Amino acid sequence: MDISLINVFAQQIITQAHVALHGRAIMHTPAARANGAELWLGAQLFLTGSGNIAKAFWGSGRAKGKRAAERAALREALGVADGSALEDVTLRNKFEHFDEAIDEWWGKSTNHNFLDQMAFAPHTVRGLEPIEMFRMYDPEADVLYFWGEEFPLRHIEREIRAILETALAFRPGPGIWVLGEGRSE
Repeated sequence: MDISLINVFAQQIITQAHVALHGRAIMHTPAARANGAELWLGAQLFLTGSGNIAKAFWGSGRAKGKRAAERAALREALGVADGSALEDVTLRNKFEHFDEAIDEWWGKSTNHNFLDQMAFAPHTVRGLEPIEMFRMYDPEADVLYFWGEEFPLRHIEREIRAILETALAFRPGPGIWVLGEGRSE
C-alpha cells in the first residue's frame, strides 16, 4: 500500500477515533448517569466511530475480504494486530440496523416483551428471553449488551487510543490536505 494512501486513511482514522472517544466521554458524564438519552447518544457515537475505524482497516460489504487483504499494510503501519477487538462490528451493526433486529425479535419472541436502553446488568432481569433484551449497559462492568451478547468497552477504547497515538505520528505526504494545517509540501 502506498504511504500516501496510508496517510489518507490515517487522517480518517484520527477523525473516527475522536468521534468514538467523544462518545465514551459522553457515556461517563453526570448527565449520562442522570439521563438515559445522553448515555445512549454516547454509546451510539462510540459504536459509529469504532465501526468506521473497522471499515478503514478491513473494508465492508461484499468487498470486505478483498479490502482486508489490501489493507494489511495499513493495519501493520498503525499497529493493529490480528484478532483486534475492533474487527468485530456485531454490536455496531445491531445498533445501526435496529429495524432488522426488531423484525427478527418480532418473529422469534414468543411473548413480545421488549426491554431497551437500560443501564443495569441484564442478569438482574428475570422472566425475559435474551432476544427480548435489546440495548443494555452495565455501568459497573462497563459492558454493553444486546440480546445477551456482551461487548466489553474498555479494551476497545484502549485499542482506539493506541491507534490514535500511532496515527497522529503519521505526517501526510506532499499534496495531502490536513484539516487545520493546510497543504503539506
